[in-house]
Amino acid sequence: MMCTLYVEPHFTFRFAEERWIDRVHLTDVPAGKIARAYRLEVCIATGITDEFGWVTFAEIVHVYAGDGFIVVVE
Repeated sequence: MMCTLYVEPHFTFRFAEERWIDRVHLTDVPAGKIARAYRLEVCIATGITDEFGWVTFAEIVHVYAGDGFIVVVE
């Protein structure tokens, strides 16, 4: 039996080039969960997961080259 030692409580996204992000896919998150995107402890977007794990943000997130953000599911 294999036991997971540690699981991150959030999802991390990093991008090599500048882009605008309006949604992300979160694996194994049930529908109806609130997901918030943070950059340096500041909430930059909020959305709710759908039945397929996609979160469509109410605000579009602008990400610069080499930048990233985390998404925390509540």
